Amino acid sequence: MTQLHRVLYCSRNLIPGTPEAVAADIRRILAASRRNNARDGITGGLLFSEGCFAQVLEGPLDAVEGTFERIQCDERHSGVTVLQSGPIAARDFPDWSMAFAGP
Repeated sequence: MTQLHRVLYCSRNLIPGTPEAVAADIRRILAASRRNNARDGITGGLLFSEGCFAQVLEGPLDAVEGTFERIQCDERHSGVTVLQSGPIAARDFPDWSMAFAGP
C-alpha cells in the first residue's frame, strides 16, 4: 500500500483583474486541478477568501510533491507558506479531487 502524504499551505493571490475575472480564473484552475488530481490520485480542498488561498493536498508522496512544486512556481501565488506537511493514515477528503469554498 502506498504511503499517503498531506500538505496544507496558504498563499496570497496574484491573479490580476476584476473580481469577475478572478472568479473565472479560479473556475479554470479548479477544472484543471480536478482533472489532474483525479489522474494523479490526489484529493483535497481549496479555500479562496479575501485574496488568499488555503489548500490541502493529500495522496501519494510523489504526486503531492509534484503538484505542490508546480503551485510554488505558479506566478498566481505569492508568499506560499506550508502550515502542515507529513504522512497521514487516512484522507480527510476521500471523495473530492478538489473541494472548493469561496465566493
